[in-house]
Amino acid sequence: MNQHKWAVAETVNNIALAEILKGLLEAQEILVHISREGYESAIGLTGLPSTQIDILVSDDQIDEAKLVIKAYYQGDYS
Repeated sequence: MNQHKWAVAETVNNIALAEILKGLLEAQEILVHISREGYESAIGLTGLPSTQIDILVSDDQIDEAKLVIKAYYQGDYS
């Protein structure tokens, strides 16, 4: 993560959704990182609604990432 500046494209409270969005963004060749990756399972908090997981993307790809995420929520990737 050293060379890139990161921006939050989305915040979710479900690791499964975070992984789906990560894979979708990576398929669009968007650099992506999930914050707190592995954190929930390490301390036994998997699936709690209060767990916040940030989907971070390279700041120069934030607009594209938000469009991809919006399309996902609209059902364009079924």
